[in-house]
Amino acid sequence: MLIGILIYLISPVKANENLIFTFFPMAILATGFVEMTKDDFWKQIIMGIFILIGITLFVFQL
Repeated sequence: MLIGILIYLISPVKANENLIFTFFPMAILATGFVEMTKDDFWKQIIMGIFILIGITLFVFQL
């Protein structure tokens, strides 16, 4: 993830295509966090927040 952020900061053109290098590591870290959480209540809260954010961003994009 740090390498992806470094690539974005060094690149002369600040395009969002360079941020794609940060999505994969962040997805792995988030998945590991959700899987290691023992409490089912917090797992459902975290997944609900991610789903709500995804739906909200989709609606704003329309």
